[in-house]
Amino acid sequence: MPSTTSSAFALIDFRDLRFEHHIQRFVERENVPSDSQVVDQTWHKVNKNGNPDRRFNNNYQIPIVHYCEINFKSEKGLNESYMISNVEAGEMFANAFEKYAESLRKLKWSGMALDWTGSGGEGLGETKKAVNERAKNE
Repeated sequence: MPSTTSSAFALIDFRDLRFEHHIQRFVERENVPSDSQVVDQTWHKVNKNGNPDRRFNNNYQIPIVHYCEINFKSEKGLNESYMISNVEAGEMFANAFEKYAESLRKLKWSGMALDWTGSGGEGLGETKKAVNERAKNE
């Protein structure tokens, strides 16, 4: 459940987060990013059968590119979508995010806030040790 501290900020429990990603074909009417892959072409003015509409003299082709679409959603209202022009980088991010989520599930993460600086000055190693001990005991 989100805890809203202002109209522009909310905390969302990681367990409520739904993550999806897929490769999306996109008609790029603006500049094609240099790291994207052009996979097809269409026409600015096109007939139903996909051929260019010959009634227009200045009809030009528009590239169709592959983007990696990444979506974050929650039942509490989060709905964020990102289009990554470099499909390989988007897939790498998606795989890393899924591995992170899986590692939290394996730890039976309870959603508690983790202070990675430690309390009392014991530092990162002690905090990780405490988290690992808690996971073993659950």
